[in-house]
Amino acid sequence: MIKVKDLMTTKVVTVSPDTTLRELYTMLQKERVTGVPVLDSSGKLVGVISQRDLIVAETQLLADASAYSDIEELFSSRFIEDDRLIRRRFSWVEEIMTVQVITTNPDAPIRDVCRLMCEKQVKRLPVVVRDKFVGIISFTDIMRFFATRHDSFWQKVDERTGGDSD
Repeated sequence: MIKVKDLMTTKVVTVSPDTTLRELYTMLQKERVTGVPVLDSSGKLVGVISQRDLIVAETQLLADASAYSDIEELFSSRFIEDDRLIRRRFSWVEEIMTVQVITTNPDAPIRDVCRLMCEKQVKRLPVVVRDKFVGIISFTDIMRFFATRHDSFWQKVDERTGGDSD
């Protein structure tokens, strides 16, 4: 039986809750990933943040802004000593990260993880052992495994679908 520990990625880019969103944007682009786990200083998983979280936060800001918000900010800043209070937007990972994270463990069967990912509509699951982050399993990891199979797996699939195994 194939388990999470057989396919998971252990060298994972992570961030801390006090990572700035500017740093996060840069990291996601540089590393070519769409989301990362958020770990506290002891290595405990405290959340995840993805491109989706960033888009939701930006959309919320736009929805909350009035048609005159730029003008309101301009004039209001005259009456406040530090206009950064007015201009403040989301700045830190901890402000917009997902904190109720669905996780798995290294010994979980891959078939169960696939079902869970489909049911919860997530592309990746952090892998934890006693609250400590140890890796991540994603659909990409699972697809990579099946794409490189050269045994009877594909032959059985071809027999059921009438396909050609070459």
